Formats: sequence, structure tokens, C-alpha cells
Amino acid sequence: SQTNRGSRKELAERQLPTRSTRAMKVCDESWRRQFRNSSNVLFPLERAFSPRSLLAPFEVNSLSVFARSTALAYLMFAVYAFSLALIPLDHSQSFLDCHQLHCSSESSGNSPHVNDPVYAWTCDESYNGHVQSSRHQLPSFLLAALLLLSQCSIAVQAAHNDKFDAHLRAANLYIKQRAFNEASYELRAAVDERPDSSEARHKLGTILTELGRYDEAFVELFESLRLEPKKTEIRFDLGSLLMKKESWDEAGVQFRQLLDGNPKDAAARGNLGICLEQLNHLEEAAEQFRMVVAETPKSPEAHYNLAVCLELKKFYEEAAVEYRKVIELQKDHFMAYTGLGKCLLRKGDCKSAIAVERRAIEIFPQNFWAYLVLGAALEQSGAKSEAVDAFRKAVQINPKDPACKAALAHLLESRMAGGSGTIPR
Repeated sequence: SQTNRGSRKELAERQLPTRSTRAMKVCDESWRRQFRNSSNVLFPLERAFSPRSLLAPFEVNSLSVFARSTALAYLMFAVYAFSLALIPLDHSQSFLDCHQLHCSSESSGNSPHVNDPVYAWTCDESYNGHVQSSRHQLPSFLLAALLLLSQCSIAVQAAHNDKFDAHLRAANLYIKQRAFNEASYELRAAVDERPDSSEARHKLGTILTELGRYDEAFVELFESLRLEPKKTEIRFDLGSLLMKKESWDEAGVQFRQLLDGNPKDAAARGNLGICLEQLNHLEEAAEQFRMVVAETPKSPEAHYNLAVCLELKKFYEEAAVEYRKVIELQKDHFMAYTGLGKCLLRKGDCKSAIAVERRAIEIFPQNFWAYLVLGAALEQSGAKSEAVDAFRKAVQINPKDPACKAALAHLLESRMAGGSGTIPR
């Protein structure tokens, strides 16, 4: 039953600290038995430095780095205290007694031990013991001081690391919730804690890219790449950001460097092809896209990029073949239908182009490019009124696009002049 399951869960939660408590009791008892009769301890170590107080900060559920560091510092002081406690004090006391007696006898002129070899030997041994005790104390003190200083520096660094990790965990939670603004604040705080963290800067750069803050994202990604120049993920994200900024030359440089390290990186090669296409290097872009198709023949995106490049080169027959391959691999690829309709229209097959564009609109009704091609095909087939409706629909979907406005204005002018329509580029 649900009640029994809950009871078992509560019992399991209670049993774990119970076992831990028993173990700590055993440690405490052994500690007490070992040091109960110690008379040279300088202060009550049994209460101040019991295993419970020393080991409690190191439990799994403890999150305080400062507590762990303090416990280690206490442990170092305990070692120093034991080193002092174990130093023999008899020689030191014997030396002081001999020295006091010798000084008083000499001052009175009645020293009975002036020529006594046994007395001289005893004082020498006491003096040597006193010197050795002092020599033992000084290194112990220096060791404890050095250990304490080193532990303080470790504690400070650990505190910074704890804050850094906390900000990073919070940012990851925000990213899972797609709360990118909050994630950017946490990542910025993490970078402030550890400016040399390539991971934090990389994540911050990607989040700023999602938020459209491209200039800030570029700074973070560039600095992250400087810290880890061999990390390919950072270079790829930097190249993708430069593509969004339409810095095609700089983006191409990043993707070429990726391909120098890994010639089989299809994603980098595909993006390089897009950069070359945007720079109007169509022949080289087509070569890159063909290599991507050879590497990933089942990728609809690879065939689509090649088809677009071939269409720009005005190889409409080859482009139509690639568009059909895209449709075979992905039935609902509406942009492949749109491109295929354009190629058919360029070849003069208006009827097929109209059918293909209607299919593209059926898959995605907000595809204004399909309405533009449909309007041009309807106009060439003689359906002027339907063509006007198609162009108007394209303008309604995307009124800011210059191709929509230009197509509608040209159609209205052609109707007044009695000319033919145009195919959107």
C-alpha cells in the first residue's frame, strides 16, 4: 500500500544516520580510551577535537567548504599540540634546578660541586635535553603555522569554487526551463568568480546568442576560445554566431580551421558551403555541399543545401532532382516543395508548379514564399485574379518582406499595362 511504502521510506531515511551515529560512537570511545590517562595534553583535546567534531564537516550532505577547512585547521593544531605534549619535560626541569643551585653556591663561595664530575655530567645532560626540547618545539611550531597558512589559502579558493559551482548549477536549471535571461545572470556571476573558466564563458556566449545579444556573445565566445583554442565546440558556436551576424568571411575562417582538424566534420563543411554561397562563390559552395551529401547521403538538409546552390547556379534540372530527394527523405519538408515548384516554373511547367506549391501551403500555411511562387504560376497560367489573391496573402503573412510588396506592385502594374507577371527570386 501507499502507507507502507511511505513508512518504509521514512524508516530507510532514519536508518542511515543511525548507522553513522554508531560508527561515530565507536570512534569516540576509542579516542577516550587512548587519551584518558594523558597528563601532558595542554588543553582538553577530547572535547575540542573529538572525531565527531572533526569528521562531521566531511559528511556527504555537508555543503560548507568553510566548515571543512576549519576542521582541517583544527586538526593541524591538534597535531601541533600532540607534538608539544610528547616532548619530554624532565630534562628541562632538571637543567633549571641544576642551574639555580649552581648559581646560588657560586654566589656564596661554598659550592661543594665545583670539581664534582658527576654533577658536571648531570648538568650537561640537562642542558642538552633543554636545547633539544627547544629545537623540537621550533620546527613543530613552524610546521603548524605553514600548514595553517596553506589551509587558509585553500579555504579561500574553495569558497570561490563553491560560489562558482552554485552559479553554474543554477544556470543549468534555468537553461532547462528555457529561462535564458536568468541563466545569463547566473553565468555572468560565475564568470566574475572565475574569469579563467572557459566553460562558463562558452555557456554564457551561447545563451547571449539565443537572446540575440550578438556583440556580447562574440566577446564571451572569443575569450572562451582563447582559453581553450583546441575545443571544437567553442569554435563551431563562434562560427555559427558570425553567420547570424552575416560576417560570412570570418565565419568561413572558423569553419575552415575546424575542417583542417577534422575533414569529416559534415556540419562544419555544410556551414562553410553556406558562407561561400552567401559570398557568391557558387562553384566552391556546390563542391562543399556535394562532399557533405557524400558523407551523409540520408540527410535531408544536405540535399536541400545542394539543391538551393544548384538553383542559384540556374541548374534547374539538377536542383529539381535534389529537391525530390529531400521530399523522399522528409515528406513534410515544405521548403523543398517550394523550391521544387520554382524549378518547375522556371522550366515552364506551370500546372505542376501550382500543384507542388499548393502542397507546400497545405503543410505550412504561413509559407509566404510558396504563395509568391503560386501567384507567379497562376499569373503565367492566365488566372490573374487568383494570382492577386496569392500575392495579397503573401503580403499579409510577411508585410515587411520586400519581395512580397514588389511582386504585388509589379502584378498590379502588369495588369494595367496588359503584361505578364514575374517570378519571385
